[in-house]
Amino acid sequence: EFKLRNRYLFSLIFLSITEMLENGDNVCINKTDSNFDERFLDIENYIYSNYMNDITLSDLAGRIHVCERQLNRILKARTGYSFKDILFQQRMWTARELLADAEIKITDIPKLSGFKSYSGFYASVKKFWGASPYELRNRIISE
Repeated sequence: EFKLRNRYLFSLIFLSITEMLENGDNVCINKTDSNFDERFLDIENYIYSNYMNDITLSDLAGRIHVCERQLNRILKARTGYSFKDILFQQRMWTARELLADAEIKITDIPKLSGFKSYSGFYASVKKFWGASPYELRNRIISE
């Protein structure tokens, strides 16, 4: 469920950007660039590999050589999610996956899922999942 949901989201992002380029929309990239497909597929790999770090839209845009403002605009317009939303969702689904493992201490999960502090992690989990990390773990394990 976790990977399917995010794979689908990234597929939407890639297809949206490709469609905008084909329609001649103003994207800060050379449309004849032979590495275009590879660079936009790199979005998925970059977020999957770095969600636990302090990454930014600027990091991602620089990595695929696209203007960050345009990249975020495209992401938001076509998927409904900004870069921050995508990164946050990745972290929340990772946290959920980690909470399902009773061997991992809950206090270790914030760092493993990309949060700087336990309090920020706690508040985010409570808001996103509607339960505290402890409650969510119990709910997941009892499913």
